[in-house]
Amino acid sequence: MLEEYGTLPLGIIHDGAVRRRYCLRPPRVRDAMAVRRSEDYVRCRDDDELMGLALLARRLRIDGLPDQAMTLAMMEDLFDEDIAEIMAAERRLGEQLARFRREGAQTTHSGPAPLKDPVGDCPEDGRDGSPGVAGGVDGNQRAAPGRAEDLPGAP
Repeated sequence: MLEEYGTLPLGIIHDGAVRRRYCLRPPRVRDAMAVRRSEDYVRCRDDDELMGLALLARRLRIDGLPDQAMTLAMMEDLFDEDIAEIMAAERRLGEQLARFRREGAQTTHSGPAPLKDPVGDCPEDGRDGSPGVAGGVDGNQRAAPGRAEDLPGAP
């Protein structure tokens, strides 16, 4: 999984200890859905900066902080230096995602395999002179493609 790890320059004090190690993951649809269903949505729905912070809080994990602590209010309490570090991690994560997408686009895929004759004779059913569906048992009787009247025993 693509993730960016780092250390906040100043960190957050939680349960009497400074918490600095973090992990940032790529955005997912569920993040926007969760923010829209959260208590923070009333405050951030008309403010792009606050919405961005609320979405970032959903993707950010700081060692020693419970998931419930990752809120808009917690993001607002970060120091400028810490937000700068998280935004740098966001850029690095964006570069990782771009490389991942480029590598996926460069994967060679020849497309679907060609269809094979289920009988195993010839893909053109005997049109090239080999025994096939249109040919007789000995391969000598041939019908023009699409002309049922040329088939042996046809009226």
